[in-house]
Amino acid sequence: MIRTVFLFLSLILIFSSCSFSQSDSELNRRHQRIFDESSELLARGQLQSALEGFERVIQRYPNHQLSNYYRGTIFYRKHDFEKAYPAFSHLAKMDNLDRAYLDSWFFAGRSLYMREEFKSSVPYFKKYIQTGDLRFRSESERYIENAYFASEAVRNPVSFNPELIDIPLTERQSVYLPMKSLDGNILFFTLRDRGTERLVFSNRIAARKYGEMTVPDFLTRFRQTAASSLSPDGNLLLVTICNDPTGLGSCDLYIAFQRDGRWEGPYNLGASVNTSGWESQPSFAPDGRTFYFSSERPGGYGGRDIWYSRILDDGTFMEPVNMGPKINTPGNEESPFIHPDGQSFYFNSNGHVGMGDFDMYLSRLGENGEWGEPLNLGYPINSVYHDGAMYVDSDGVTAYVASDRLQPPELKGIYRIFTFELPDEVAADPVTFIRATVMDAETKEPIPANVRLTDWLSGEDLVNKTLGVSGSIFSVLPSGKSYVFNSSMKGYRFVSERFEPDEGASAEDPFSLNIKMHKIVETDALAEGERIVLENVLFRTGSAELEKGSFTELEQLVEYLKSNENIHIELHGHTDNIGRDEDNQFLSELRAGAVVEFLIQKGIDSDRMVAKGFGSSRPIADNETEDGRRKNRRTELFILSSLRRP
Repeated sequence: MIRTVFLFLSLILIFSSCSFSQSDSELNRRHQRIFDESSELLARGQLQSALEGFERVIQRYPNHQLSNYYRGTIFYRKHDFEKAYPAFSHLAKMDNLDRAYLDSWFFAGRSLYMREEFKSSVPYFKKYIQTGDLRFRSESERYIENAYFASEAVRNPVSFNPELIDIPLTERQSVYLPMKSLDGNILFFTLRDRGTERLVFSNRIAARKYGEMTVPDFLTRFRQTAASSLSPDGNLLLVTICNDPTGLGSCDLYIAFQRDGRWEGPYNLGASVNTSGWESQPSFAPDGRTFYFSSERPGGYGGRDIWYSRILDDGTFMEPVNMGPKINTPGNEESPFIHPDGQSFYFNSNGHVGMGDFDMYLSRLGENGEWGEPLNLGYPINSVYHDGAMYVDSDGVTAYVASDRLQPPELKGIYRIFTFELPDEVAADPVTFIRATVMDAETKEPIPANVRLTDWLSGEDLVNKTLGVSGSIFSVLPSGKSYVFNSSMKGYRFVSERFEPDEGASAEDPFSLNIKMHKIVETDALAEGERIVLENVLFRTGSAELEKGSFTELEQLVEYLKSNENIHIELHGHTDNIGRDEDNQFLSELRAGAVVEFLIQKGIDSDRMVAKGFGSSRPIADNETEDGRRKNRRTELFILSSLRRP
C-alpha cells in the first residue's frame, strides 16, 4: 500500500504541475480558471478547497476526465474510500478514456478492497491488467491473490481486542517499532517528529500508561536513530543509526555495551554486517549472540529480506545468512522479532498472501531445526492497512504493535502503539526469568567463573560465557523445562546443579540461583562434606546405561579435568534400597565405572581416576519416600591432589 500511495501521489503532482499553464478546450473560460486554481490548491496540499473547485467543474462538465481523476485522488488521499470508489469507477467506465487515466480501474478496485469488498474488487484489478498499463500490474496481481484469502479470513475472524498505550504525544508525532526492557518497566520505541526519527524510551507509570519520552544519553549525538533490540542479559543493545558519517549505507546497525551500569558506544558493526544499502530492525535471539535483521543487501529474494548473524567469540560478526525462501519473498520482509522461547519467529511481509498490505506472520522452529511455513496471524489482527511491527511479552500472549488503524482518516500515516492478547494458535510459549550468582563458598565474594546453562533434555546451550566481576547472569528461559547450570574455574571445584525454575518468575522477581564454589584443598583424605554430587548424571532404570541428558554435564567435567591436569578424582556410585543388597552393590559399581569409561573415551588419563560402588549402604535421604530414594540414586565426585587406589 505505501508504495502504491507514493506512486499515486507522485503522479498526481506531475499532472498538477503540468496542468497549471494548460488550457482545456472542453472548459469555458470561467471553469478553466476554477480548474487551474483548484490544481494549484491540490499541489499545495489544500485538499478540501481543491475538491470544492473540481466538483464545481464536474457539476458543469460531468465527463471532464482530469477533474474526475483529481476528485478521486483527493478522496483516496483522505482515506474516504466510500467516495473514492464511485469517483474512479465513473471515470474508468467513460468512453474514450485517456490512457493517462487507465489506472482508474486499479484505484477503483483498490478503493473497494479498502472497504473490505474483496471479491467485488477483483474484476476491476483484472480489467486494469487487460488495459496493458504497467504501472500497477504487479500490485493488481497481488491484490487478486490476496482477495480470496482476505474474504475467507473476514468470515473466520480471530479474537482481537486492542487497547491503546497512553504516551504523551502531539497529534502529528508518530511512534512505532516498540520494545520493552526485561523488567517490563521501560518501553523503547522510534519517535518520528517533523521528519526526524529518534530512538526514545519512556518509563511505565501505570498499566498501559507511560511518562515523558527521553533519548538515551549515549545516542544524543546522532541525528537519526531508530529500531533497537536489547540482549537477554540487558548488557548489549543493537540500534539502527541512519545517515551518519560513520555509516556505510543509508542505515546501519550499531552495538552498545553496558559495563558497570554505564553504556559504551555505540560502534558500527562494520562491513561484515552493514552494506552500502539499508540494514535495520534488529532482534536478539535468546542466546544473546545471534541476531536477526532486515536488509536490502544483494543476494536476497526480493526487496528487503530477513537475515541473521552472530557475535563470535573473538567479538567479530558472522557473515550474515539469508533466512531463505520460506520466510523471504520477491516482496519485502521486515521487523523480525524472535520471542525469548527461541522457537516463535514473528515478522512483517507484503510478499506472502495476506490481507493486502504488510501483514504479521509467525514461523515456528521445527524439531528438525528449520523454520516452518509462515502463518498469517489472521483477521482482524491483520487488516487492509500496514500492520506491525510487533513485540511479544515474556508471557507469550501480550503483544505490542504499532499501526495507524485506530487513527481517524485525517491522521492515517500517524502511528500509535497498542496492545492485545494473541490467540492460542499464534501465541509463543511463556518464559521465565533466572538470576544466577557464583561466589566463593568461604568469602562470599563473586567469582568470574566459566558458566554454562543448558537445556537438560536437548543438551542445547542457552548460556556459555565467562562471568564479569559481578559473578552473575540474568537470563530468560522457556518455562516448564529442566536445566543444568555448570560453573568451573581454575583452583575451584567443578559445580553442577539441575533445576526447574518457577513458572511465575518475572524479570522483577526472577528465580534465584546462588552457586557456591569451593577451592581445591590439598588432602589425601575424603572428609565428610567434601563430595560433589553430579546431579545431572542419570542412568536408565536398573541399568548402567547413561541417559542422554547426562552427556552435557559429563562434557563439562571433561573440560574441567583437562584444564586442571594436576587433580585426581574418585567417582562413587550409589543406589536406593529397592532390591537385593548384592544387586545394588554390583549396579553401583557398574554405574561408577560407566562414568570413568566415558571420561577415558574423551581423553582423560585412566590413572587420574578410580571408580567405587557403595550400593545402598550410604544413603543421604530417607529411603521410605520416592523423593528420598531419588536423592540416594546418585553419582558423586571427589577431587584429590593424589589418588588412593582401592
